[in-house]
Amino acid sequence: MGIFDVLVQIGRVIYIARGRERGKLAVIVNVVDGNRALVDGPGLKRQMINFKNMLLTKMTLKITHYDKTKAIIAAWEKANINELWSKTKMAQSRRRSALRAKMSDFDRFKLMKAKQARNRILKRELERVKILHKRSKRAEKKEKQSTSLLHILKKLRQLQKSAAYQEAESQCGNDMLKRVQLIYPLVIRAEMNAVTDYGFTASFAGLSKYMHEIYALSGEDKEVERLMSEVRSMIFPELPLPDAAAAIPL
Repeated sequence: MGIFDVLVQIGRVIYIARGRERGKLAVIVNVVDGNRALVDGPGLKRQMINFKNMLLTKMTLKITHYDKTKAIIAAWEKANINELWSKTKMAQSRRRSALRAKMSDFDRFKLMKAKQARNRILKRELERVKILHKRSKRAEKKEKQSTSLLHILKKLRQLQKSAAYQEAESQCGNDMLKRVQLIYPLVIRAEMNAVTDYGFTASFAGLSKYMHEIYALSGEDKEVERLMSEVRSMIFPELPLPDAAAAIPL
């Protein structure tokens, strides 16, 4: 309900919060002026109540300003107002307040201890749930990173079969500098296209962020570390070293 849905109107059920009739339910029969209303209800004589002494509820009755008490009580019972009122938050709050008012000092002490014990249990359970949630999120993240690395490996294998890669490979040979100049850009472009499927941008910044997360997990998960080393080996494969004896002239 909106903020202006509960209005002072004929048929609005009210709770009398102050005065001689405090704690009773009634219904507005007519509005006298800007300060008072004529109310009636079961166990209550028809009388004027100040708006300051009443609380409006969300319940209404279909009555008119000329209905008599007998007709109002019949409409009250037909709408089951007492049963509906007992389920409202306002009624539950009033019942709790009444129970607290009847409690002795020892009862209040026992209630305090019970609340403390409950809060300790809730705190332990909350911490346990947080730990389990953190573990599950971390496991989910590891699984996602493993899947993404497998996806990157698939893209790189597809790249290796492409004509552009094979041409660059033939031009490079064992020259690492040429590999960086010709093959590395192709690999970076393929990786950037692959990480876009996992929420990262197809840019150096997105790829750097992705690799940062991978490196953070590689020390904890052996599978991620293995896949990461496989990706590195595809980018920079081990090249045969020149013969030291042949390289040094005599």
